[in-house]
Amino acid sequence: MNSSNSAVQKQLEERILHDLGVAHGKIVLDGIKFEFDGMSEATIYEVYAGIDRLRSGQQHKISQDILKMVLYEKMVGRHIQKVIIVVDSKIADALSYEKHLSWKNRAIKEYGIEVRLAAITPEERLMLEKAKEEQGGKFKNPKK
Repeated sequence: MNSSNSAVQKQLEERILHDLGVAHGKIVLDGIKFEFDGMSEATIYEVYAGIDRLRSGQQHKISQDILKMVLYEKMVGRHIQKVIIVVDSKIADALSYEKHLSWKNRAIKEYGIEVRLAAITPEERLMLEKAKEEQGGKFKNPKK
């Protein structure tokens, strides 16, 4: 079976949201449609199931998610817990202002966005690695 990287990531994102007990969130405020990977009464979630490193397009998506979360909180007029969930410690480190000084990471810190590392099984990690390799990614397993 030749699974695309995005299909494997989507499957993992769904499992993480299920474990959190949250569903996808869609809401319209002042005519603006907001969609979040997960949403509860007081928390919004965006899940990123990529591994190894953030490429340019992936950094752009995370930057958009940050802006969307902050705007949503401003528009509802109350504190909303904002969480970006990642599955790879390298990605979590890349989004840490303490480890990498960047405007994006400063925004994560300043706007109170939590970057949370979700546990994945060795099998899930292997599926992500295999899908990335099939798509021409240059993933190198450091254990080999």
